Amino acid sequence: MSQCRFAWFVVMVVLTGATSAWADEPPVEALVPPPRTGWRVQGLPLLNFNSDEGFGYGARLLLVDAGDGTYRPYRHSLIAQFFQTTRGVATHRLMMDAPRFFDSDWRLGLDLSFINERFSPYFGQGAAAGYEPDFAQCDDREQLEDARDVCAGNPSFRGLRYYSFEQRTLPSVVFNARRTLRGPLQVSVGYRFRLTRIRSRYSAKDLGQSRDSRLEEDARAGLLTGLEAG
Repeated sequence: MSQCRFAWFVVMVVLTGATSAWADEPPVEALVPPPRTGWRVQGLPLLNFNSDEGFGYGARLLLVDAGDGTYRPYRHSLIAQFFQTTRGVATHRLMMDAPRFFDSDWRLGLDLSFINERFSPYFGQGAAAGYEPDFAQCDDREQLEDARDVCAGNPSFRGLRYYSFEQRTLPSVVFNARRTLRGPLQVSVGYRFRLTRIRSRYSAKDLGQSRDSRLEEDARAGLLTGLEAG
């Protein structure tokens, strides 16, 4: 009889403890964090290194406006980026996103950019494209500072920048607008404008060869239009 009473006592203790623990738990509403409102700021440093482009440095800044907390995913967002390298490569951008522009059903996006790509690759057109490593490979770069067109031990060498060209874009403007019609159906419109200047020759500082690059060769052969070789 005493063992039975002891068993009931243990059961009652366990049930009492479980009831007490359940009573101490906060309500579900208390676990849900309050919605974020107003503006918040986030930042990210940008660092990299490339043997051609040098050291890269910059930062990306994100501004988010949550409004009164009822907007999903947010009311407005603005991203500003500054990035450049010690050898002139640059990507500066300003991006805006408004999921409910002026409380309408339209989502608007705008991207303004300045881009300087100093060593863009070019290997030819279509089926005629090809890459010969010996044409642009030289193990002794210090030697090229004195003789940019000659690489000891590589008679096929045509120039360190033989397959490269520079393109500077200012400005680049991308605008888009879209809205939901019904269910998964959406309508989207956009516009893009890009003004790019191409330069096919590099200075002695950039170890550019004096002869034509692959891009200039194709331009002289009439395979490309809108580019003046030289």
